[in-house]
Amino acid sequence: MPGGWDGIGVAPELLQAVNELSWPFPRDVQDEAIPLILGGGDVMVAAATGSGKTGAFGIPIVQTILEQRRYESRPAPKIDESALKAAEAAKSLMLSPHDRDPILKVSDDGLSCRTDHPKFWGGVRANKSVKGGKYFYEVEIGKGLGRVGFSTAAATLELGIDDSGFGYGGTAKKSNSRRFDPYGEKYGDGDVLGCYVDLEQKEISFSRNGNFLGVAFKLPKTFNDPLFPALCLKAAEMKVNFGATPFKHPPQQPGFKAFSQVNPDHWATVADNTRLRRGGSAGGKAGRKTPVAIIIAPTKELAKQIHSDILTFTEFCKDPAIESVLLMGGVNFKAAAATLQKGCDIVVGTPSSVLDFAKSKKLDVRNVSTFCLDEADQLCGFDTLKMVMALYNLLPRGGAGMDRLQVCFFSATLHSREISQLAQRICHNPTWVDLKGEDTVPDTVRVMCRHGNLLLAVLCS
Repeated sequence: MPGGWDGIGVAPELLQAVNELSWPFPRDVQDEAIPLILGGGDVMVAAATGSGKTGAFGIPIVQTILEQRRYESRPAPKIDESALKAAEAAKSLMLSPHDRDPILKVSDDGLSCRTDHPKFWGGVRANKSVKGGKYFYEVEIGKGLGRVGFSTAAATLELGIDDSGFGYGGTAKKSNSRRFDPYGEKYGDGDVLGCYVDLEQKEISFSRNGNFLGVAFKLPKTFNDPLFPALCLKAAEMKVNFGATPFKHPPQQPGFKAFSQVNPDHWATVADNTRLRRGGSAGGKAGRKTPVAIIIAPTKELAKQIHSDILTFTEFCKDPAIESVLLMGGVNFKAAAATLQKGCDIVVGTPSSVLDFAKSKKLDVRNVSTFCLDEADQLCGFDTLKMVMALYNLLPRGGAGMDRLQVCFFSATLHSREISQLAQRICHNPTWVDLKGEDTVPDTVRVMCRHGNLLLAVLCS
């Protein structure tokens, strides 16, 4: 028999809710999944309808948000900026092995990257960012397609598809906020690109094989967000030089230094970048909370039921209150938009409606840290999967001192080809919880432990 609710770390507010539901003990799926989700890692669960899976993801999502909101409401601790700067400067400048898409591989020295996937973009940022000065780095292009440039901590890793990323692509296009405008020259295998960021004049520029191509982006005068060197590739490879070795084509514009020679006062700190993750200057209206969890369901009926359960789980969360909104066909979209504008914590909905709200900027996704898919096997149809991936690509991926995006699957099965492929695209070393026994666990997982009829496993990369 599973242990009690106290044994899996459920908060008092949630205990009160489950007592009102007359749930004396957590069900098997709740007993196993809740601690894993509270632990912050990616989790994939095989569970049938009616097994209690909504509680298995809804309870830990609500609890995580409750704890996060309470933490954010505390007085800000005093930050020793000099110590943070010293710590940042001590790190070697490289492409981050953590702040990257899973399909993209970074070399051990952090100076090259590649992805062999022919359909999907893989992005990566450097492990440090700058908040002032005039700096330059160089990229040598290998095979395939790519974009180079700069992005903030709040940007998606697919460089240039939101307003926080600034890219220059091999098709002679510059990209920002999903706008792809003509710029520069086409480039490809063997070309060397120079990437310039001038945070004094608020400009980003590029060169190709030493030929300066002019200013690509004029940043707003109010722009003060730190910028990371950033790359995005599709079936491609790139090498970067931050200045530790001589450039093939040194900066053609006066006053620019290599990133390896950044003035210590110009390095951004972890605190500088974390504020973007928590809705600082990259967020919306000051003081307005934006969603930190999105739960997707394949049907309106299921989305409505999940939202009803979330309302039950949050009933006793008063300090602070946890707000949720339902986005699906048939709801009052004006009322939903008003809820989002006022401030919301959890979004529940169908893929098409949630994606429409995100694309129209009515839904601010820049602080989303949990992405949960219920009945994930039913979300793998071609059109639906396209919407799920489009939404996923709008979400922040974390890294650079911030938490990763947590992905949770709840599915009737974990071993279908479609589920395995989706997991490879959006999960990072997920823990599997299978209620059906060892025979249903695919060859790509390694059994870790058994609890009654439950099987826990970790995906082998």
